[in-house]
Amino acid sequence: MKIDEIAELLNATIYSQPDGQDIDINCGGASDLMSDVLTYMSDLPPDIPKSMILITGLMNPQVIRTSALIDIPAVVFTRGKVPSQQVIDKAKENDIAVLSTGLKTYTVCGILYKAGLHSINGECK
Repeated sequence: MKIDEIAELLNATIYSQPDGQDIDINCGGASDLMSDVLTYMSDLPPDIPKSMILITGLMNPQVIRTSALIDIPAVVFTRGKVPSQQVIDKAKENDIAVLSTGLKTYTVCGILYKAGLHSINGECK
């Protein structure tokens, strides 16, 4: 699934999208605790983070730093949170797509799962 498709499904605004890169998202995960993201992702095959979207209600630059550290190419912020310019700049620096939607985290997960974007829990292809 492409970033534009995800944005359309979630009625989301795209704040950052890497130029010239057609990111293919195959799975997703949701968390507001970046320590959990780091811990959980360390147990997965290294190719999975490169094709996932992180869904979170946490709005700070640490989300982008964590995503960059483990090669997550896209983040969607939920609950209507709008990224600061610092977050957008950090995302652009690291070629990370950033989206924001007014939907709740649980709803975002359900919409994406129903559209065929599966969990990182062994269903990611």
